[in-house]
Amino acid sequence: MGSMVFRSLGMAMLSTALLAQTAPKEGLSGRVLDADGNPLEDALVIASGAGYRGWAETAADGTFEVEEAGSFVSAQLEGYAPALIPVDEDSSVIEIRLSASEHSVWKVPSCKGVSRAKGWFGDETMLRATDTVAEGPGVGEHADLWWTVRFREQRLTLVNGIANIHAGLPSEKLMTDSADLSYRGWQGDYNSGLDIRGSDSEGRRWRWVGHQIGTAVSYVGADQDSAAYFDAIIDSMCSGGGPELDE
Repeated sequence: MGSMVFRSLGMAMLSTALLAQTAPKEGLSGRVLDADGNPLEDALVIASGAGYRGWAETAADGTFEVEEAGSFVSAQLEGYAPALIPVDEDSSVIEIRLSASEHSVWKVPSCKGVSRAKGWFGDETMLRATDTVAEGPGVGEHADLWWTVRFREQRLTLVNGIANIHAGLPSEKLMTDSADLSYRGWQGDYNSGLDIRGSDSEGRRWRWVGHQIGTAVSYVGADQDSAAYFDAIIDSMCSGGGPELDE
């Protein structure tokens, strides 16, 4: 999956999240700091399982407050490796530290000049596949556009849209049901987000790569061979370019 490093939450940390609340709790506050303890302004904080009630940006002193929070909280700021941490159900105030490390950020190339005739599919985010890609055009201003690639009995899905909006993180259940979980950030010309992967207790794998809003590519419940096949497609990802894309 490229040379960038995935950061693991580790089994001990995950056990906290796995035993955490089954429904979002009201109110979570805290601070986002750099590795030396200095406050970071304008960091995006996203809590899982709460939709946009789990969004906040940090103030000049690094503080934030979200209306609701599930079992995980992420923090992202350009120039820093992102953080994704489990939150104990008894926690109401947390501290998140970001390190100025480029090794956990995947630099995604621009889609400018990419040709759809050469196996590329998608819209503002594009992937490349040699197999047939099924497409589901949306209807209306806020409809989804989706593409799927099948391998054996499993599938990879790319969704560009508003109706199936994800609010910056994969589903709460997908993460809390995982026996292991790791992540890294990604940065394109105009977009950025998280690249998160894990597996369940039976070794079935999943991966989710999403923008901070709206667009995500993912697979769930894949065996080792299927995961490797889908990972190669995800790792071809480009972002941006929009109307300049070649047809």
